[in-house]
Amino acid sequence: MNNSRMIFLLMTLAFIILYGQVYADALVSMDVEMGFEGICRIGEFNPIKITIKSKEQEVQGHLMVEVDGMIYSHPINISKGVKKVYRFSIPIIKANTEIKASISRAKDTIVTMDISPKILVSNSVLVGFLSEASEKLYHIKSIEGILMEKTDFIGVNLNEDLDYSLQELNNFNIIVVDNFIIANLKKDKQQMLMDWTNNGGLLLVGAGKYRHKTLTGILSGLNGRKKTGLGTVVPIKEGLEGNKNIEMIKDIIDSNITAKGLDRIINGSRINEQLQSAQDLQYVADSLFKPDLNYMLSLTAFLILYILLITGAIIWRKGSRGIVLATVFGIIMFFYALIWSGVIQKNKVVCTGISTYEEYGISYSLNNIYPYKEKMLLDLTPHFYSRELTNSKYAIDPVDGRIIYDTKEPHYLFQKGIIKQEKPQIKLKLNEEILRGEIFNPLAVKLYNSFLIVGDTAISIGDIDGGGKIEIKYRLDHNLFNIGNYNYITSISQNAGLNKYHIELLEYYHEQIGEGALNCKLLGFSSGDKKININGKAEKIKELRLNVFPVTLSSESDEVSIPFRLIQPVVKCNKKPLNRIKNEYTLKKGEELELYYVMPINMEPSEITIHTRVEGGMMELEVYNYNEKQWETVTSEKLRGDSLKDFIQDKPLTIKVRGSGRVLIPQITVNGFINLGDELNG
Repeated sequence: MNNSRMIFLLMTLAFIILYGQVYADALVSMDVEMGFEGICRIGEFNPIKITIKSKEQEVQGHLMVEVDGMIYSHPINISKGVKKVYRFSIPIIKANTEIKASISRAKDTIVTMDISPKILVSNSVLVGFLSEASEKLYHIKSIEGILMEKTDFIGVNLNEDLDYSLQELNNFNIIVVDNFIIANLKKDKQQMLMDWTNNGGLLLVGAGKYRHKTLTGILSGLNGRKKTGLGTVVPIKEGLEGNKNIEMIKDIIDSNITAKGLDRIINGSRINEQLQSAQDLQYVADSLFKPDLNYMLSLTAFLILYILLITGAIIWRKGSRGIVLATVFGIIMFFYALIWSGVIQKNKVVCTGISTYEEYGISYSLNNIYPYKEKMLLDLTPHFYSRELTNSKYAIDPVDGRIIYDTKEPHYLFQKGIIKQEKPQIKLKLNEEILRGEIFNPLAVKLYNSFLIVGDTAISIGDIDGGGKIEIKYRLDHNLFNIGNYNYITSISQNAGLNKYHIELLEYYHEQIGEGALNCKLLGFSSGDKKININGKAEKIKELRLNVFPVTLSSESDEVSIPFRLIQPVVKCNKKPLNRIKNEYTLKKGEELELYYVMPINMEPSEITIHTRVEGGMMELEVYNYNEKQWETVTSEKLRGDSLKDFIQDKPLTIKVRGSGRVLIPQITVNGFINLGDELNG
């Protein structure tokens, strides 16, 4: 009896499962395309194209994608017999990730699909081919590395419409264009291609047989390599289609890779490290709940007005009615002051972060959110990445651009977004260690405690009104020379008069973001209100932000001397640390560092001086000889005059550090020549 009952139950269960699958198949079909020809990159934004077709009846519910503990969800309503395509753009954080796509209705799952993406090896070079005959470019995939980096070259055919977002295109290190009409791309896609280049990309353009196609549109008039932003565009007269001279192509890549482009290959994305370190900014954001001076002055003014009203009422009426009226009116004004100041509001939200303004602005933000009820919708525009620091329950709708919270517990939301503002043109002249020129505030709001960093010198500028200008003339005093991380931050903070919240933001920038061609920047803090959309309504929240603007240097002479720390090395370490290696690193026995110093492309170096030291151990320095293809012990004689050419050859100076102990990262000064009036472009 028991056996018969068990058999019956198993048959019933099997029928239910089979019927459910048949029902799902009859109701809807789903197809998922992941990444670039199935290839995905850790820390970057990977496209997911999901095609859904309803069959016998309409489909209502939610399309969900689960990856790395994140839930992306979008409501769908598809009529009978209709096919719809949905595009998500999601970051992948873990190498062994599994992606699950599903369609649910109420508590039932209609259809589900598991995807195992092909994850690129961390230092792989991803090459995009934009051509009418991409197969004739595949020989480029046989290149075995960049500079001293032994890396795999992986090739992917880009679609002819370049139908990607900028964040998705940032997966690629190199894009090769040949036998393709650039002018046929939409103007916004042509601009996106240049924005990708500006962010450290290397764009190789065939300018031979098909130059009438490639040198059109935004590439019209290109007649030589062009440094643009943090990347490079290189026309190749021999063309690339069918060009079997792999050594020549590799040499072009080695000679034109920029510091930003090389860092992306060696160290990859830092989005996970930036997320983890954002926890240190929680108390900075919470400090904005404290009443500021303006708030206290406003309350004081209302209190004085209240006292005057009571006094006037007593004198005027000398009775209880006047006192009652004055009291009621005073209480109304008091609560109006609280509401106006933001102390009384339904949702308590504050924000802190960093904004950088290189070729296009990027914001890094931490929002501390304290909801007053469980259901809360927060607009994510214009952020392309949002992730919680906690394990609270939430989902992201990547199509409508919002995050949905279902609990009243505190939320700490880290975000990255694009700032739509042109790169500010702040230009200074450096001649014989004298820095001169005009500093201006590119923002409409006031910058507080602003300062300049020019190599190994920090210069206090003070407060600058929105749009304000300040003339400076300053002799570099090298107050940041030969110091480690702690003393570096301390020296800057003392020089600029920073408080503890400013220092925390500066540390985050220095350890997680700080990048660019040359270490020459204007930094300043802004505070005030910004608007965000919560539950469909615009609300003002308080914000404290560090703003970082690039500064361009030029020389008044054709001879130029680049100070220490102006050229920052790209550091390759055996392991990827939480913080960027900037000033120091503690080497363990058997460890080594490789440092790549990318020279300004328009400068001819004549002498390079290296300075470093080690504490509690020993250190050996070697430099790579491109001519002999070997490592050699560093000597001052090798890095000057004609000998120097063997160690540069239009490529980065490459230093290897071996030993043990606390090593101050080697810094270099470069003497050389530049065309009069040219700007230093790293």
